[in-house]
Amino acid sequence: MEEAVDKVLAVWKRATAPSKKSVRAQLDEDNTAKCRPNNWDDFLSRVRTFTSLNWFAKPLELDLLVCAQHGWINTGPDELHCQCCHEKLHCFIDSRLSQEGAHKVVNALRERLTSYHLNTCPWRENPSPASFCHLRFWTIEEGSEAVLRSIELTCIEAVDVDESHLVELDQTFLEELFNNIGIVKEEQTKFCDTVVNKAIEASTKPNIASTTLVAMAVSGWKLKQHPDVSMILQCDYCNRSVVALQKSQEPEQESTSKRMKPNSFHPLEQHRWFCPWQRQVEEQPGWKLCAHALKVPDIPSYKKSADTCPIKYGDGTSIGVSEFA
Repeated sequence: MEEAVDKVLAVWKRATAPSKKSVRAQLDEDNTAKCRPNNWDDFLSRVRTFTSLNWFAKPLELDLLVCAQHGWINTGPDELHCQCCHEKLHCFIDSRLSQEGAHKVVNALRERLTSYHLNTCPWRENPSPASFCHLRFWTIEEGSEAVLRSIELTCIEAVDVDESHLVELDQTFLEELFNNIGIVKEEQTKFCDTVVNKAIEASTKPNIASTTLVAMAVSGWKLKQHPDVSMILQCDYCNRSVVALQKSQEPEQESTSKRMKPNSFHPLEQHRWFCPWQRQVEEQPGWKLCAHALKVPDIPSYKKSADTCPIKYGDGTSIGVSEFA
């Protein structure tokens, strides 16, 4: 079996071996300028090139955030491309391989995320920061500011939106969210109104419940306009888009009750599986970090659980966090 695996790897290496590297040894200034590893917007642009169709069921070692961190974009099924050195890396993993054989291929591909760039390519020795691949707020204020900014952007995009036509948020998520924040049911609306009023002027708030705005912001979703449908919910991290409001084909004739309305929307389940908003390997998921950041003393009916553990932030401060299974 080991011999068969080694043969497969040998064939794979020959098939993916670069040809005539010396021809492109000199990178021009335009291509070098495309390597800005510390630029967050550039990183997100690379992330957005990955699709479920072209980058399907990849292991954590090859998740799209790691690939984007090393300067790669997704240009086709199982295909990575570097815009600086123009190398292409094929990342097909044969389903017929044993678990051990597949693991060997994955490890080889993970190493090639670095080594497959040309020797002169700046990405080879200069990847984006590892912090780009996960969510972390160094202070409580940073987390709460991220929520407020997301609410502000959504309100700008959704100024004319009527919530009666919007996707309905899953109630089990709302219960878990407010449980996590520590707000009793009777005070949830008041709490969310307070948060939203910190983000925008009351006069500019769209016809969307504050509860919905807070829940979407905390879980990493923004409402955005879209040419094909009225509105979508989008996550910048995992590049997932979900129809939030469908255009009516005959808006003047069609009754409100018959307009298309999406089914219940669970913010965590709709993220792609690797997304740091709903899961992180070494840290709490992003939605919990944001929820914890909203647990400040001036929030109405702030409830501190008797069973809490501290979450540490970069400045050494900590807050009480309710334990969850």
